[in-house]
Amino acid sequence: MTQLPGTTWNFPPAELHLKEDEVHLWRISVTEMEESIETQTLILSVEELERAKRFHFDVDRNRFILSHGTLREILGQYLGLPPEEIVFGHGVRGKPNLDPVPQNEGVRFNLSHSGDIVLIAVGRHREIGVDVEKIRPEIELDRLAQRFFSPGEVESLSSLDTEHRLAAFFRCWTRKEAYIKALGGGLSIPLDQFEVTLEPDTPPALSANWEDPDEVARWSLYNIELGDDYLAALAVEGIPVQIQYWHFTPAPITTETKKT
Repeated sequence: MTQLPGTTWNFPPAELHLKEDEVHLWRISVTEMEESIETQTLILSVEELERAKRFHFDVDRNRFILSHGTLREILGQYLGLPPEEIVFGHGVRGKPNLDPVPQNEGVRFNLSHSGDIVLIAVGRHREIGVDVEKIRPEIELDRLAQRFFSPGEVESLSSLDTEHRLAAFFRCWTRKEAYIKALGGGLSIPLDQFEVTLEPDTPPALSANWEDPDEVARWSLYNIELGDDYLAALAVEGIPVQIQYWHFTPAPITTETKKT
Protein backbone atom coordinates (compact mmCIF):
# COMPACT_ATOMS: atom_id res chain seq x y z
CA MET A 1 0.00 0.00 0.00
CA THR A 2 2.87 2.28 -0.84
CA GLN A 3 3.30 5.10 -3.30
CA LEU A 4 6.71 6.25 -4.40
CA PRO A 5 7.43 9.92 -3.74
CA GLY A 6 8.75 12.16 -6.49
CA THR A 7 11.34 9.89 -8.07
CA THR A 8 14.89 11.05 -8.74
CA TRP A 9 16.83 8.72 -11.00
CA ASN A 10 20.51 8.82 -10.07
CA PHE A 11 23.65 7.53 -11.70
CA PRO A 12 24.81 4.42 -9.81
CA PRO A 13 27.97 4.28 -7.70
CA ALA A 14 31.07 2.48 -8.93
CA GLU A 15 30.33 -0.43 -6.59
CA LEU A 16 26.78 -1.67 -6.13
CA HIS A 17 25.59 -3.20 -2.87
CA LEU A 18 22.14 -4.77 -2.79
CA LYS A 19 20.92 -5.28 0.76
CA GLU A 20 18.28 -7.78 1.80
CA ASP A 21 15.83 -4.96 2.55
CA GLU A 22 16.35 -3.08 -0.74
CA VAL A 23 15.02 -3.17 -4.27
CA HIS A 24 16.97 -1.45 -7.04
CA LEU A 25 15.09 -0.04 -10.01
CA TRP A 26 16.98 0.66 -13.23
CA ARG A 27 15.72 2.93 -16.00
CA ILE A 28 17.18 2.56 -19.49
CA SER A 29 16.45 4.81 -22.47
CA VAL A 30 16.47 2.85 -25.74
CA THR A 31 17.31 6.03 -27.64
CA GLU A 32 20.37 6.68 -25.49
CA MET A 33 21.55 3.10 -26.03
CA GLU A 34 21.11 2.88 -29.81
CA GLU A 35 24.84 3.16 -30.49
CA SER A 36 25.42 0.15 -28.22
CA ILE A 37 23.48 -2.36 -30.35
CA GLU A 38 26.59 -4.07 -31.72
CA THR A 39 28.29 -4.26 -28.33
CA GLN A 40 25.15 -5.54 -26.62
CA THR A 41 24.75 -8.23 -29.28
CA LEU A 42 28.17 -9.62 -28.36
CA ILE A 43 27.13 -10.61 -24.83
CA LEU A 44 23.84 -12.34 -25.63
CA SER A 45 23.49 -16.10 -25.54
CA VAL A 46 22.76 -18.18 -28.63
CA GLU A 47 19.17 -18.58 -27.46
CA GLU A 48 18.76 -14.81 -27.03
CA LEU A 49 20.21 -14.16 -30.47
CA GLU A 50 17.76 -16.64 -31.98
CA ARG A 51 14.87 -14.91 -30.21
CA ALA A 52 16.07 -11.53 -31.49
CA LYS A 53 16.05 -12.81 -35.08
CA ARG A 54 12.36 -13.66 -34.84
CA PHE A 55 11.29 -10.02 -34.56
CA HIS A 56 9.98 -8.68 -37.84
CA PHE A 57 10.66 -5.00 -37.19
CA ASP A 58 14.10 -3.57 -36.46
CA VAL A 59 12.76 -1.39 -33.65
CA ASP A 60 11.46 -4.44 -31.76
CA ARG A 61 14.60 -6.46 -32.43
CA ASN A 62 16.85 -3.64 -31.23
CA ARG A 63 14.77 -3.09 -28.09
CA PHE A 64 15.06 -6.79 -27.27
CA ILE A 65 18.83 -6.78 -27.79
CA LEU A 66 19.34 -3.64 -25.72
CA SER A 67 17.08 -4.69 -22.86
CA HIS A 68 18.54 -8.20 -22.52
CA GLY A 69 22.12 -7.06 -23.01
CA THR A 70 21.62 -4.36 -20.39
CA LEU A 71 20.04 -6.88 -18.03
CA ARG A 72 23.20 -8.99 -18.33
CA GLU A 73 25.40 -5.97 -17.63
CA ILE A 74 23.39 -4.96 -14.57
CA LEU A 75 23.23 -8.46 -13.09
CA GLY A 76 26.93 -8.89 -13.77
CA GLN A 77 27.64 -5.90 -11.53
CA TYR A 78 25.79 -7.49 -8.62
CA LEU A 79 27.25 -10.95 -9.12
CA GLY A 80 30.80 -9.97 -10.01
CA LEU A 81 30.57 -11.84 -13.31
CA PRO A 82 31.20 -10.83 -16.93
CA PRO A 83 27.78 -10.23 -18.54
CA GLU A 84 28.23 -12.97 -21.11
CA GLU A 85 28.72 -15.54 -18.31
CA ILE A 86 25.32 -14.94 -16.73
CA VAL A 87 23.24 -18.13 -16.96
CA PHE A 88 19.45 -17.85 -16.92
CA GLY A 89 16.90 -20.47 -16.00
CA HIS A 90 13.17 -20.61 -15.28
CA GLY A 91 11.18 -21.05 -12.10
CA VAL A 92 8.29 -23.41 -11.46
CA ARG A 93 5.83 -21.17 -13.32
CA GLY A 94 8.27 -20.31 -16.08
CA LYS A 95 9.46 -16.99 -14.64
CA PRO A 96 12.99 -16.15 -15.84
CA ASN A 97 15.56 -16.38 -13.07
CA LEU A 98 19.25 -16.88 -12.50
CA ASP A 99 20.73 -20.33 -12.62
CA PRO A 100 20.59 -21.32 -8.92
CA VAL A 101 24.26 -21.50 -8.03
CA PRO A 102 25.72 -20.18 -4.76
CA GLN A 103 27.33 -17.07 -6.23
CA ASN A 104 23.92 -15.75 -7.28
CA GLU A 105 23.22 -14.99 -3.60
CA GLY A 106 19.45 -15.00 -3.97
CA VAL A 107 19.35 -12.20 -6.55
CA ARG A 108 15.94 -11.88 -8.26
CA PHE A 109 15.05 -9.67 -11.21
CA ASN A 110 12.30 -8.65 -13.57
CA LEU A 111 12.28 -6.70 -16.83
CA SER A 112 9.68 -4.68 -18.73
CA HIS A 113 9.84 -2.39 -21.75
CA SER A 114 7.51 -0.15 -23.69
CA GLY A 115 8.27 2.56 -26.20
CA ASP A 116 11.63 4.14 -25.35
CA ILE A 117 11.75 2.91 -21.75
CA VAL A 118 13.18 -0.28 -20.28
CA LEU A 119 12.78 -0.95 -16.55
CA ILE A 120 14.70 -3.59 -14.63
CA ALA A 121 13.98 -4.39 -10.98
CA VAL A 122 16.53 -6.25 -8.86
CA GLY A 123 16.04 -7.61 -5.34
CA ARG A 124 17.35 -10.33 -3.09
CA HIS A 125 15.46 -13.32 -1.66
CA ARG A 126 12.06 -11.85 -2.57
CA GLU A 127 9.95 -12.06 -5.71
CA ILE A 128 9.52 -8.86 -7.68
CA GLY A 129 7.66 -7.78 -10.81
CA VAL A 130 7.74 -4.58 -12.84
CA ASP A 131 5.62 -3.30 -15.71
CA VAL A 132 5.84 -0.14 -17.81
CA GLU A 133 3.37 0.98 -20.46
CA LYS A 134 3.47 3.89 -22.88
CA ILE A 135 0.11 5.64 -22.59
CA ARG A 136 -1.91 5.15 -25.77
CA PRO A 137 -4.98 7.42 -25.92
CA GLU A 138 -6.46 5.49 -28.85
CA ILE A 139 -7.06 2.23 -26.97
CA GLU A 140 -10.59 0.95 -26.39
CA LEU A 141 -10.25 1.07 -22.64
CA ASP A 142 -13.87 0.18 -21.84
CA ARG A 143 -13.75 -2.97 -23.96
CA LEU A 144 -10.38 -4.01 -22.52
CA ALA A 145 -11.50 -3.32 -18.96
CA GLN A 146 -14.62 -5.44 -19.41
CA ARG A 147 -12.49 -8.28 -20.73
CA PHE A 148 -9.59 -8.24 -18.27
CA PHE A 149 -10.50 -6.31 -15.11
CA SER A 150 -12.47 -7.48 -12.09
CA PRO A 151 -16.06 -6.22 -11.69
CA GLY A 152 -14.90 -3.90 -8.90
CA GLU A 153 -12.14 -2.43 -11.06
CA VAL A 154 -14.56 -1.91 -13.95
CA GLU A 155 -16.96 -0.13 -11.61
CA SER A 156 -14.20 2.08 -10.19
CA LEU A 157 -12.99 2.97 -13.68
CA SER A 158 -16.50 3.79 -14.89
CA SER A 159 -17.11 6.09 -11.93
CA LEU A 160 -14.23 8.41 -12.84
CA ASP A 161 -14.46 11.56 -14.93
CA THR A 162 -13.45 11.16 -18.57
CA GLU A 163 -10.23 13.14 -18.05
CA HIS A 164 -9.03 10.70 -15.37
CA ARG A 165 -10.06 7.41 -16.90
CA LEU A 166 -7.17 6.84 -19.31
CA ALA A 167 -4.52 7.20 -16.60
CA ALA A 168 -6.62 5.08 -14.23
CA PHE A 169 -6.84 2.31 -16.83
CA PHE A 170 -3.06 2.20 -17.23
CA ARG A 171 -2.52 2.41 -13.47
CA CYS A 172 -4.71 -0.64 -13.09
CA TRP A 173 -3.10 -2.46 -16.01
CA THR A 174 0.52 -1.91 -14.89
CA ARG A 175 -0.25 -2.89 -11.28
CA LYS A 176 -1.95 -6.10 -12.35
CA GLU A 177 0.85 -6.94 -14.79
CA ALA A 178 3.56 -6.23 -12.21
CA TYR A 179 1.82 -8.56 -9.75
CA ILE A 180 1.41 -11.50 -12.12
CA LYS A 181 4.97 -11.02 -13.37
CA ALA A 182 6.19 -11.24 -9.78
CA LEU A 183 4.25 -14.48 -9.39
CA GLY A 184 5.58 -15.78 -12.70
CA GLY A 185 2.21 -17.09 -13.82
CA GLY A 186 1.73 -14.98 -16.91
CA LEU A 187 -1.49 -15.70 -18.79
CA SER A 188 -2.23 -18.68 -16.54
CA ILE A 189 -3.37 -16.24 -13.82
CA PRO A 190 -6.79 -14.75 -14.72
CA LEU A 191 -6.60 -10.96 -14.44
CA ASP A 192 -10.17 -10.76 -13.14
CA GLN A 193 -9.49 -13.05 -10.16
CA PHE A 194 -7.70 -10.37 -8.18
CA GLU A 195 -8.16 -6.65 -7.70
CA VAL A 196 -5.90 -3.60 -7.41
CA THR A 197 -6.60 0.04 -6.63
CA LEU A 198 -6.72 2.48 -9.54
CA GLU A 199 -8.27 5.74 -8.30
CA PRO A 200 -6.06 8.88 -8.58
CA ASP A 201 -5.91 9.55 -4.82
CA THR A 202 -5.79 5.97 -3.58
CA PRO A 203 -2.38 4.40 -2.75
CA PRO A 204 -1.44 1.47 -4.98
CA ALA A 205 -2.34 -1.85 -3.41
CA LEU A 206 -3.43 -5.39 -4.07
CA SER A 207 -6.90 -5.06 -2.57
CA ALA A 208 -8.29 -8.55 -3.15
CA ASN A 209 -7.35 -12.02 -4.35
CA TRP A 210 -10.30 -14.38 -4.33
CA GLU A 211 -8.25 -17.53 -4.92
CA ASP A 212 -5.86 -16.77 -2.04
CA PRO A 213 -6.93 -13.93 0.33
CA ASP A 214 -3.57 -14.12 2.16
CA GLU A 215 -1.90 -12.66 -0.93
CA VAL A 216 -3.17 -9.17 -0.02
CA ALA A 217 -0.92 -9.01 3.05
CA ARG A 218 2.00 -10.64 1.24
CA TRP A 219 2.56 -8.01 -1.47
CA SER A 220 3.32 -4.31 -1.77
CA LEU A 221 2.60 -2.31 -4.92
CA TYR A 222 4.37 0.89 -5.91
CA ASN A 223 3.98 3.56 -8.56
CA ILE A 224 7.04 4.38 -10.65
CA GLU A 225 7.20 7.96 -11.95
CA LEU A 226 8.50 8.29 -15.51
CA GLY A 227 6.85 11.44 -16.87
CA ASP A 228 3.55 12.16 -18.59
CA ASP A 229 3.84 9.62 -21.42
CA TYR A 230 4.36 6.46 -19.34
CA LEU A 231 2.90 4.70 -16.34
CA ALA A 232 4.68 1.93 -14.45
CA ALA A 233 4.29 -0.18 -11.34
CA LEU A 234 6.41 -2.37 -9.10
CA ALA A 235 5.22 -5.40 -7.13
CA VAL A 236 7.37 -6.55 -4.22
CA GLU A 237 7.00 -9.55 -1.96
CA GLY A 238 7.05 -8.14 1.56
CA ILE A 239 7.88 -4.53 2.34
CA PRO A 240 11.33 -3.23 1.33
CA VAL A 241 12.82 -0.59 3.58
CA GLN A 242 14.41 1.31 0.72
CA ILE A 243 14.17 1.56 -3.07
CA GLN A 244 17.08 2.90 -5.06
CA TYR A 245 16.53 4.43 -8.51
CA TRP A 246 19.37 4.12 -11.00
CA HIS A 247 19.69 5.51 -14.52
CA PHE A 248 21.72 3.15 -16.65
CA THR A 249 24.47 4.33 -18.96
CA PRO A 250 26.48 1.94 -21.15
CA ALA A 251 29.77 0.69 -19.75
CA PRO A 252 32.74 -0.57 -21.78
CA ILE A 253 32.44 -4.25 -22.71
CA THR A 254 35.57 -6.31 -23.26
CA THR A 255 34.03 -9.31 -24.96
CA GLU A 256 36.14 -10.19 -28.01
CA THR A 257 34.30 -13.17 -29.42
CA LYS A 258 30.89 -12.84 -30.94
CA LYS A 259 28.53 -15.72 -30.19
CA THR A 260 26.93 -17.37 -33.19
